[in-house]
Order: sequence, then C-alpha cells, then structure tokens
Amino acid sequence: MADLSNGETMVDVTRNESRNGDSGRRKRSENSAYLLAGGSRDTYSVTVNFETGHFCKVDGGANCKGNMHGKGQKFGPINARDTRNSGAWCKHVQAVLANVEAVAEAQEITAQAFGKVPATVTATVKPPVAAFPETVKDEPTARERLATLEAEAAALRDSLKADELSELRTVVKGLLDRFEYDEIKDALKAVA
Repeated sequence: MADLSNGETMVDVTRNESRNGDSGRRKRSENSAYLLAGGSRDTYSVTVNFETGHFCKVDGGANCKGNMHGKGQKFGPINARDTRNSGAWCKHVQAVLANVEAVAEAQEITAQAFGKVPATVTATVKPPVAAFPETVKDEPTARERLATLEAEAAALRDSLKADELSELRTVVKGLLDRFEYDEIKDALKAVA
C-alpha cells in the first residue's frame, strides 16, 4: 500500500498490468485504468473509466463514501454521471483526473496488458540535415565573386584609359604638326 499525502496521486502499475480484476478470477474492463490517490487519512484506489464511470474505494477496503453517497445524492449513480465533469466525483477522483499525465500512463499500461499497443515502439529517424550546408566546390564564394568583379572593373578602366590616351596622343600629334612645342606649352599655362 502506497503512502500518499492528501491530493497526491500515482499510477497503480500492478493493477494496470493485470488482465483480471481485484479478485483475480474475473476479467477486468479494458477501458479501466487504476491509480492511487492520497486522502486525509487513507490511500484510495481509483478506477478511471470514461465509458462507465469512475469508482473509488479505500485501498484494500470499503467504498469511498464521498463518491457513493455525497456526490451520488447530487449527481446520481456512478453509471449516470458525466465522466468528463470532475465536479461530479469525490475529491480523490478529482485529484486523479487533474493528473492527466498519470491517467495517460495508466491507460497506456492497460493497453499494453491487453495487447492493444506494443510494449516497445521503434522509431525511424532520418539523418540530420545540416543547418548551414557546405559550399559546393564548383560554385565560387561571395568573396571570390566580388574579387572577380573588381578585377573585371579594373580591366575595363584600364581599357578605357588606353583608348582615351590613344585619342589624346592623336590630338597632341595633330597640335604638334600645326604649332611649335613652346607655343603649345605657353597656351597650356594660360589655360591652367
């Protein structure tokens, strides 16, 4: 018997792994899951069944009076109550229903006991994808592309300068054919 404080819950693994009920002779419902809940004085065994209703009793003893009589007077018999409304059940059932992870664990253990779910699950994992894929060797990097563009621009500038210098030489040759060097020199000083 587990020693739980008031409102504390846990999965009753032994009962969930069994296909038989508490007597050991009768088959239990496949839709029932068993958990334990701490009360003010005792530990309670709670049967969670969303189809037929939740049941609560002192672990190894008598039925829970709060579930049978207290809530029964207001909400009716167990099989007629709303199984999704935790307010229709005693505080022990309410504590268990509030612990959704434990209920899911108990239901999973029960499903495994009845062969509905394999005991082990094999997951297939795809190989990881790199967050920053490596640069393809055929493709130049941004730095290499920029260097190539700058080299092309410098070549164009050099080509334009060569064309301009060729044109300037032609003009200067024409001037030298018409005027003397000193006359051209004096004219340039006057312009500058």
